[in-house]
Amino acid sequence: MKGYSIIELIISLFVIAIAALIFSLSINQAVASFSKSSEKLIEKMTFFSNVTSNFAGKSSGTIVNTLDKILGYDLSGSYAFFDAIEVRQTENGYVYSLKDTTF
Repeated sequence: MKGYSIIELIISLFVIAIAALIFSLSINQAVASFSKSSEKLIEKMTFFSNVTSNFAGKSSGTIVNTLDKILGYDLSGSYAFFDAIEVRQTENGYVYSLKDTTF
């Protein structure tokens, strides 16, 4: 039975140390990625909440203008109701709200 030499032991410890470092960095990257995706999910949920609450009549954000003025459409035909839609700017983007929720 042959024993291991000092050089073989040093090389194996070096390889194990590098593997542990790579494993540690992988865990850190996974945690950072999960945190970032969690922030994005919260941002999207907030935006969805703003969109649904605006269509439910609970306005949020600052009004920019009506949709017909922003798009430059004439209020005729299928675009006749575009003056009843307000565009509001929120923290996460633009949302639309109806001026009259009974519309």
